[in-house]
Order: sequence, then C-alpha cells, then structure tokens
Amino acid sequence: MNKSTILFIIIGTILLCSTFTSATPIARPGDYIPLRINNYEIETSGLPVVSWFTGTWKPAYVKYYLVDPQGTTHYMVSSPLSKVTQDGSKWIISNDAGTMKVPAFPQGGMWVIKAKIYDVNKIFIIEWNNKITFNAYSFHVADTIDVTRSLFAPYYVYINLGGSIITGELEWGFATPDLIILLVIIVVLVIILINVKAFLSRRK
Repeated sequence: MNKSTILFIIIGTILLCSTFTSATPIARPGDYIPLRINNYEIETSGLPVVSWFTGTWKPAYVKYYLVDPQGTTHYMVSSPLSKVTQDGSKWIISNDAGTMKVPAFPQGGMWVIKAKIYDVNKIFIIEWNNKITFNAYSFHVADTIDVTRSLFAPYYVYINLGGSIITGELEWGFATPDLIILLVIIVVLVIILINVKAFLSRRK
C-alpha cells in the first residue's frame, strides 16, 4: 500500500468521523437550545365509539421538556401551537416558543428536548387531554465540568404532581436567573445588611 493510498484512507476516516460527530450538536452551559417544531406530521385518533361522532382530536398546545441522559426532566415550557393544518388524516404542526438555556453544571451525555402535543377537553369539572410525545431536538454535553460557563447559566426546577380528571395535569417549570446574577444579588444584600447593622450599632 503506497503513501497516497494511506493518506487517502486517513483523510476519509477523519471526514467520516467528523460527519458523525457533527450530526448531534455540542452544547455547553448557557448555550441556547431551540424550542421549535417545523412542519411535523402526526396522526390522531379519538376515543373508541365516541370518535365515530367527534372524529379525531385537533392538536392545540405543546409542552417542551428538558430531559437529561438519565431521563430526568429538569424544566418545562408550554406554548399554544402557532400553526396547525390538516392534510387528510394527518396534522401538520409548526411552533416556535423561542429558546431555553443549557442549565448550570449539566450532566455529561445526550440531552433531549421532548415535545408533547396535546389538547384540552372539559365538561363541567371533568378535564382530560389527548396527547402525543416525541423528541424535538437533541444535543450532547461534554463530561467535563465548565464552572465559568455555568455561572452564566440558569438553574431549573421541575415539579410534577401528576393529575386527575378533576385537576388536569399539575406540573410546573421554574428557571432562576443566571447564577452570576444570583451571586451579585446575594453579595449586594450582604453588603446592605452589613452597612445597616453598622449604622444601627453606631446609633446605640
């Protein structure tokens, strides 16, 4: 095997590897992740027997979930669907709910943005949802801890209390400001408290 052939194989291998690695975006703490659906097609079906009269259910809302490599949900954002059109038995869905940031000190591995398409039905106090869930976006986080960038990323809280036909789904997502902002606020409050304490002690 001559040198040119070896060189060709090496270059081809590098290009092939770069193609595979670039297929999944690499993200770091504080990077923006899109919350977006572009012309996604789904098929829906109604409840047995009832669907003979009501037909299929129409998608109306979407919830985006930030899920880590262990399957733990860290955050949730809800949004009305911006565009829903019907093509035969299919619904074509589009939505743009902006972005969310990769959280501070994220676990390394493959993260996923799951999208749950759903509707809301209510009769008196009874409420129920039809829903379809799928992966809308995925990205890879390195295993190394990036402290500096984590200071410019938020911390997320996700609470899920389940639900019932009376209460509906009881779940919420909360995001703190970037950690650097929280640190500045804490430092300012500490300085204020020290000065107030010093002022009060002088008055005595």
